Amino acid sequence: MQEFSSNLDSMVKCPVCTKKYGKRDSLVLESTQRRSILHFTCKSCQMASLMFFSQQQDKIIGMGVLTDLSRLEIDKILNQEVVSANQILAVYNFFKNNK
Repeated sequence: MQEFSSNLDSMVKCPVCTKKYGKRDSLVLESTQRRSILHFTCKSCQMASLMFFSQQQDKIIGMGVLTDLSRLEIDKILNQEVVSANQILAVYNFFKNNK
């Protein structure tokens, strides 16, 4: 998957203005053997997007999402501690009991 990520910039276009992304437009946020998460910022229209790629057997599946988050904000979010089930239940109970 890492080899795929390094060649990706020549294949992906901005979903808003359809300009091709260059190497400087992309940031690999996470890359493993089977999946990658990349952040792109279009130098033409300044729109940002997140691209998720997953390799399954002999094919690669991708999904893109427009975002207003910067590269630094995305990196911070990805490195935060995972929310536990107990934390979710505590929030639910708080709102349930404080109507």
